[in-house]
Amino acid sequence: MKECKYCGTSYKDELTACPNCGGNLFYSGEELAEAEEYAKKERENQQRAIAEPKSRAGKVAGIVVGIVVLIAVIIAVASNAYNNHAVSSGLSRADMEEAYNRGMAYYSKKDYVAAIAELKNVSTESKYYNEASETLKNAVVAYGENALSRVTTYADNKDYEMACSVLTEVMQTIPSDLQIDETSIVSSLQDSAFNIAEDCLAGGDYSNAIPLLRTANGLAANAAIDSLLEKSVGEYRDMTIAQANAALDDEGYEAAVAIVNQSLSVLPDDATMLHLIEEYEAYKPILLSTFKVFESSNVYYDDSAEDIVGNVYTDTYCLQGDMHVLIGGGLREGGNSYLEIYIGGEYTTFSATIAPSNEWKNRSEYPNCTVDIYGDDVLLKSNSLNCKDTAFNISADISNINYLKIKVTNCIYNGEVLLINPVVSR
Repeated sequence: MKECKYCGTSYKDELTACPNCGGNLFYSGEELAEAEEYAKKERENQQRAIAEPKSRAGKVAGIVVGIVVLIAVIIAVASNAYNNHAVSSGLSRADMEEAYNRGMAYYSKKDYVAAIAELKNVSTESKYYNEASETLKNAVVAYGENALSRVTTYADNKDYEMACSVLTEVMQTIPSDLQIDETSIVSSLQDSAFNIAEDCLAGGDYSNAIPLLRTANGLAANAAIDSLLEKSVGEYRDMTIAQANAALDDEGYEAAVAIVNQSLSVLPDDATMLHLIEEYEAYKPILLSTFKVFESSNVYYDDSAEDIVGNVYTDTYCLQGDMHVLIGGGLREGGNSYLEIYIGGEYTTFSATIAPSNEWKNRSEYPNCTVDIYGDDVLLKSNSLNCKDTAFNISADISNINYLKIKVTNCIYNGEVLLINPVVSR
């Protein structure tokens, strides 16, 4: 039996509540444990319900602050990248702004060359482009008018080299991509150069006309200048070839090459002229010292031989006189000395310089000797030499000669003859 704690009524165990007042409600131990666990969870949920809104609000606030900071960083980086990243001109916008400021400062000081150099770096990606472009064109016009005046003055004074120099300066200063019309200052400069070149050509002055035309043509495309330049180059090239060939026949390799080299200062890297020099190499003089000596007597090679006046020479053969036995009356017979070289019949000219050696001035009792040139043992040319002579040139035609011999006769011992830079050529 159970007893109600509220009214004291006794009632059966199977009843869950007092039949009299209904207030005495009993639970089993398992049900009480479940009820306690449920109540605990309810308390925790209530506490969490209070705490979570505060925490969530703090987290949301933190996220918002982080996003704001990130956006600010992105904006700053983007702005820096926009200003400092190289654009199509190769400069950053910040660099172009600096170039613009410098260019405008130079322009205000009328330093047009410096202004052009700065302002041409400001491209369409810069917010200063329109103003920079307009100022650049004004600077080009002002600079070009000054250049035209200088070119005209130099041309009037026949100083074509300086006129060409001014045009070269213009070509290097004015931007090649600048929009140019027929009435521009560049066209005026080209017209001036064309007229000056025509005057030069009328007097056969290709060396000044061609550089003027080439430089003027570099300023901008110009059909008239291009045509006159092509014609002038062709005429000058033909004239040079004719002069060089004539010099090769009359004066030899060195004279011909000198003429061609002079033309290369007017026609740099001209393929025809360079090929002509290659052809002339076959006529280049060859030192006898590069050949093998076939036979010699009382001869030695010296690369620092000294003549009687103190001149020192390289590539020199010293031909010595012989000391012979005394003959009646104390006279000494003159000696012989020679150098013989095989040249194979491939050359047409022998040339050299001869001089008495420094030793000979002390042997004045035998003041003279003879220097003979032989080809295949046939005398080709004979030259007399005195102990007081200064150096002079000798030469001989050696066409079809196989063996070349240079012989000194009637020369006393120590009366050396210097055979200086002996060469053969075709």
